[in-house]
Amino acid sequence: MELNLSRKNVVVTGSAGLIGGELCRQLAENGANLLLLDTSPRNAALAGELAGLHPHSTIVHSNLDVGQEATAVAVADIVERQFEGTVHGLVNAVQYKSQSFFHDIKDTSAQELHDIFAANVYSIFWMMKHLTPSLKKAGGASVINLSSTYAVVSPNPELYVGTDLGCPPTYVATKGAVHSLTRYLACYFAKDRIRINSVTPHGVHNNHKAAFVSNFSKLSPLGRMSEKEEVAPTILLLLSDKSSYITGANIKIDGGWTAW
Repeated sequence: MELNLSRKNVVVTGSAGLIGGELCRQLAENGANLLLLDTSPRNAALAGELAGLHPHSTIVHSNLDVGQEATAVAVADIVERQFEGTVHGLVNAVQYKSQSFFHDIKDTSAQELHDIFAANVYSIFWMMKHLTPSLKKAGGASVINLSSTYAVVSPNPELYVGTDLGCPPTYVATKGAVHSLTRYLACYFAKDRIRINSVTPHGVHNNHKAAFVSNFSKLSPLGRMSEKEEVAPTILLLLSDKSSYITGANIKIDGGWTAW
């Protein structure tokens, strides 16, 4: 199926992350113009890598913090200069994990709670507030917010037995907010021909230790973790005109995890 993303202008937050980076590679291979937003120093290197993947792609990058409203204002200015004020696609893929990410609820500070909400939730709000004119100008735009299975089900403690990993309540709270905000925005912006959906990956392999991989494989209906290459195609579909009647949906790429 030809998705025809060539020359489409797409803004990706969290572009240097595991899923964001792979998504940007697949978008560039399909000829999309990209604005990469990530505070990681890997972002500039990624932009250089992507520049050679397609002869017609324009790749722009910035290390702005998307949790700040001022960043969304600056992004709108970049879009005006680089993409003639038009955005066909916005992917909110930023994932915030501080050094204190795994703190128990009793050890969570007000600042930690604010920071994770700023990255995972406020960023979506600010980007929609300031990029709406550019999304409207496209005459049919698509927004995808990355969520989590833990906005659908609670974390299974058995997954973390014998590991130093876990899932904090702050993360769960933000991803639940992403689901609700996605549904609201989908209805609010439908009249403007802006489709808004969420995608829910789960268990994306990222050099996890053997104990975690073993636990996950026992608990997953498909018996394994997923790979980053398996997440991006669904997002590409949602960015394309082939998904023109999909809005307000949450598409789970979880290997059946939430189907038990």
